[in-house]
Amino acid sequence: MDVNEKGLMNGTGDGTTFSPNGTTTRAMVATVLYRMSGETTGAAADAAKTFSDVGANQWYAAAVDWAADNGIVTGYNGKFNPNANITRQDMATMLYRYAQYKKDDVSKTNDLAAFTDKGAVSSYASAAMQWAVGDGIVTGTSANKLSPKASLTRGQFATVIYRFFNSQVEINLMATSDVHGQVYATDYTADYSASGTHYQGLTQIGRAH
Repeated sequence: MDVNEKGLMNGTGDGTTFSPNGTTTRAMVATVLYRMSGETTGAAADAAKTFSDVGANQWYAAAVDWAADNGIVTGYNGKFNPNANITRQDMATMLYRYAQYKKDDVSKTNDLAAFTDKGAVSSYASAAMQWAVGDGIVTGTSANKLSPKASLTRGQFATVIYRFFNSQVEINLMATSDVHGQVYATDYTADYSASGTHYQGLTQIGRAH
């Protein structure tokens, strides 16, 4: 999944560059999650009522309002800090809440024991980080470093979203015991003598040859 092709993340400047090493802000993450949800409307004016630093005319206002209404984002003393660089643990927390909002399976967890900086994860982000790592959505910045409070780049965020979508893919395997048009089923895991009671399955074709 290409986040730009799907309309989840736009280019920077004149739109011809992606700036993968550029910083990701709190407003950007809220907006991407808003787009992922499929929402097309939002009471932008209400965002200003929720957070004093989110004006109704801001490009992210509707997204922040939607995210706040659904418990996906919270603020600090009545402020959202939309232009602040988001940390890895805050991004994981927003994504975790989004997954819960969508009623996705968030049961996969990892105790983070492999990371020497496990203790740097804030208590409010602990469950989210354990889920994100356990589900393979977030990996360490090195073999034993999780860097929960490091800023997230646009490239890293795009990778996280790609992994999130792939983690939600469900594959169902289906099988049939006979071909179309047959009245009686035949067990193809057994030999002809055991399964050919009605002599109308593929084993009967094999017997004819």
